Amino acid sequence: MDEQALQAFRKAVELSPVDPYYQVDVGNALLWLGRFREAESFLRDALRKRPDSVQLTQALAGVLTAQCRHDAAYEELTRADHGDVTDITDLRVSTLRSARRFEEAEALALDAVERRPDIVRHRLELAQVHSDRGRHVEAEGVQRDALRRFPGDPGVLQAFLGLYQWLGRCEDALFESQRLLASSPRSVAFLVQHADVLDDLDRQDEAARMLRDAMPLHPGNGRLHWHLGWLLYDQGKYGDALAEFEQAAALEPTRGACYGRASTLCRLNRHEEAVSLLRAENASRPNYAQTWVELADVYEDLGRYGEALTAAERATDSGPFYAQAHEARIRILRLQQKPNEAEAAANEALARMPGTAVLALARGRVFDDRNEYAEALEDFDRALELLPLFNVAVIAKSSTLRSLRRFSEAERMVSAAVERYPRHTSLRMELGWIHRDQGRGAEARRVFEGLRDEATSPGRRGEACAGLGWTAFTDDDHAAAERHFRAAGEADGGPGDWRVGLAWTLVGQGDRDRWDEAERLCLDLLRRRPGNLMAHTCLGMLYFRREEYAAAEHHLKRTIELDPYDGGYVDLSSLYVRLGRFEDAEEMLGKALQRDGYDAQAHIEYGNLCLQCEADEAEADVRARQAVRHFRQALTLSPASGPAAIGLAIGLARVPGDLLGARGGAPAAAARRGERADRPRRRRGQRDPHGHRDVAAGRAVDRVLPVAPDQLDGARHAHSGAGRPGGPGVRAAAPGPAQAPRRRGGGPVGEAPAGVVRPHRGREHRPRPDRRPGRRHDEHGAVRLRPERPASAVGVGALAASGPCGRRPSSRRR
Repeated sequence: MDEQALQAFRKAVELSPVDPYYQVDVGNALLWLGRFREAESFLRDALRKRPDSVQLTQALAGVLTAQCRHDAAYEELTRADHGDVTDITDLRVSTLRSARRFEEAEALALDAVERRPDIVRHRLELAQVHSDRGRHVEAEGVQRDALRRFPGDPGVLQAFLGLYQWLGRCEDALFESQRLLASSPRSVAFLVQHADVLDDLDRQDEAARMLRDAMPLHPGNGRLHWHLGWLLYDQGKYGDALAEFEQAAALEPTRGACYGRASTLCRLNRHEEAVSLLRAENASRPNYAQTWVELADVYEDLGRYGEALTAAERATDSGPFYAQAHEARIRILRLQQKPNEAEAAANEALARMPGTAVLALARGRVFDDRNEYAEALEDFDRALELLPLFNVAVIAKSSTLRSLRRFSEAERMVSAAVERYPRHTSLRMELGWIHRDQGRGAEARRVFEGLRDEATSPGRRGEACAGLGWTAFTDDDHAAAERHFRAAGEADGGPGDWRVGLAWTLVGQGDRDRWDEAERLCLDLLRRRPGNLMAHTCLGMLYFRREEYAAAEHHLKRTIELDPYDGGYVDLSSLYVRLGRFEDAEEMLGKALQRDGYDAQAHIEYGNLCLQCEADEAEADVRARQAVRHFRQALTLSPASGPAAIGLAIGLARVPGDLLGARGGAPAAAARRGERADRPRRRRGQRDPHGHRDVAAGRAVDRVLPVAPDQLDGARHAHSGAGRPGGPGVRAAAPGPAQAPRRRGGGPVGEAPAGVVRPHRGREHRPRPDRRPGRRHDEHGAVRLRPERPASAVGVGALAASGPCGRRPSSRRR
């Protein structure tokens, strides 16, 4: 009832016009309502009447800071600082940190500590300056000195707890949390902090038991039930979690309790109840952007992107300086395949909040969607410059590096982050995808199996099982892939990545009954999420194998309509080759290579096409040389590719004067097909122990070109929407058409090709920045509360409140 609160505060000012505290209340109430200009005008008018009021200056600085006008806030605070070291000095340091003017902030904090060594807050601000600059050893040293001077001070212990959580030092954080709890065992704030640390250590049962034991001591406190609800939610106990959230709402009807209930209702597939609940919350408290963000999340879960975008836009209207609202809007525009609008929204948000890492990350993902990798990496680096320990940005950058085949760089970066945060499951998942992209299946399986066995929630177990499924799929082990995908569905039965993975696996098998199940899986997923590219491509290749060419073309063209940057160009070219539409096929392959010149499968397909096109003798020579170039490029990109090696041999045989090159390439091709290149040479016509004969390259072409439609699968290309199997946040290439024996539209392959399938980027399922629904977080993970008094609006002692970027996400979207 913020509007009513504002009117009451205005009445208080009328009754006591000289009391600055009542005027501060009016400024804060206007700030809560998002009426920034009105709040600033009111406070400036009050300051003209009381220019010496520290309280009014702090309130004005808070309003300016809320608008990311840090330099203006600093100027106001400087005018009010008359040289005596007070709260104003701490606010000046904090504001300089927000403006990233670290040299000035450090000098000011050092001066404050030197002049007033008896004030602990000055030391904590100095420690935060060091931490913001990535100098964590210096920050810890300052805090240790503060602890020696002020033993047992709760503020110092809180600072240690925040620093250790930020650095992923969970055992040290536990020790500090125990000290805090010992100093005040009945403190609810310290209890829930301790439960958080236990949660970080995967000791959820112990944390839940501690919260239950505390409830009789605080019978009217809803926060304990709310916190227990999230612990149960993370363990997949959604019914019990909902009961706790409802109890929390009955005791204290906070927005956090509402958001917890809505999130859990979604996991129980009761989305309409969640919509009704959030709409009622918006009706009673309309000026909170986070409620609109939560509603946008629910609509997104339902695939109702238009309504999700409307809710996200309402969020940005309610909170024009609330980064999560802008991030939600950008994400939904991406899901709607509107990258240009998403970029414009990101630019607008960054112009308003230029130092926000979450927004730099959001724009980087837009560039990544459009395959503008250099621009994407610049934004990811900017996010990591702003927050060096921002693990969500580490994963996003690694995903783009994998798209560029810069695997070693990605592995070094992610491995360093995993070493710091060994319990961060998303980082470890990304490491598994890096191994899989490189064709290191054994290492990928080891990572995913470890995550599966350690999983404490069904969502994490399902994600790890899906990773195992895609790894087996890459190795053409369809039985194992099917087993893992079904296990993922049993663990977490939502419309996740496992459904389309299972569908691809079933399509890759010859049993037509399994094809029917794959069709049902894809159609069910498209009913829920009409824009799912992988499902469309899977259906396209399924109908291709059934010789339902019109339906196949519809779904494959749909992927390009939905995403012109990552659509199924190579798959569609395969269909056109089968239909004899060589010019259309060549156009699609040209677009695929223009989009990604590193796409080995596109080069193979182009080579195959060149060998098949009917032409006169002169053009045939040109086509053969063109095929040779593409096959050589494919072998450079994928040295283990048997189809590329065989195609090169056949192409060389067709180029005048290159028959010796073709014969020289035969051993390499044989080795890639599983034959021994160093086998003793046989006499002409002699059958070898494996039943093979020497066959001239020219005759091999005639033998392998005719291909039955049911033996043809779509391309295993780099980024087609359909072929982006993999886990959340994973960027990669497609299975394209399934990995079964793939004698492609007349290609020179007489067997199933080797070759590595890379996991998809998973745009439909990319994890959000780590956050827990129902709490306002900035990109540091710090909980942002409504200001009780003006000083809190600027954020004194932010170190104590800040959380680690390395903590695993607790939101319902993993």
